[in-house]
Amino acid sequence: MNIVKESLSEQIYKILKNDIINHKINFGEVIVNRNLQERFNVSSTPVRDALLRLKEDGIIDEITRSGAKIIDFNPKFARQVNEFIMIITLGAIEHSLNIENTSMFIENLLKYIDLQKKNIETNFYYEYDYYFHKTIFDFSKNPLLKELFKKYNLINEILVRAYHRDNFSLEIRKNCIEEHEKIIESIRANDLQATLAMVKKHYMSADQIFKKAL
Repeated sequence: MNIVKESLSEQIYKILKNDIINHKINFGEVIVNRNLQERFNVSSTPVRDALLRLKEDGIIDEITRSGAKIIDFNPKFARQVNEFIMIITLGAIEHSLNIENTSMFIENLLKYIDLQKKNIETNFYYEYDYYFHKTIFDFSKNPLLKELFKKYNLINEILVRAYHRDNFSLEIRKNCIEEHEKIIESIRANDLQATLAMVKKHYMSADQIFKKAL
């Protein structure tokens, strides 16, 4: 079996992305090429390549000769991203429910709900939340929808983590899981309109959180 080693730029990209997701690098912060080269003990090329990847992900606003600026997130932008993901999710749901056998679809959704429950007090919760929603797009069989979700969900995850802080975070997670379960109930009943309504309600719950921050 061939073992594929990650390039330096890929490793740097993953580390920086994780730092941004976990707010070790803050919104609007400028990261300097020279500092990154010293941190990772590399030349400018892999650093530049990693920053370009992050810009493609939409979480870097601009790249200059000296470094890059992380996008300046705010509640208004958070609401816009949340609304966009809601719209493409509604489209993906319609495609997903057109498959002949929804049992595998439901089985995958239930698997990630179970993992969310088991990890509700850890950061793994967000990973399984991502896979729950990703399953909807995987079963839509539409590669363009999948690509859009992959890009904008990363931005959304960073925003959600930012607004899930404080003591009410656990309660938000519990409510989110309950809404996921209701979405599955409507899918199991093969009720498209009820499923779309539940998905919309799910994203509107997040919208209220972002709206309060305004």
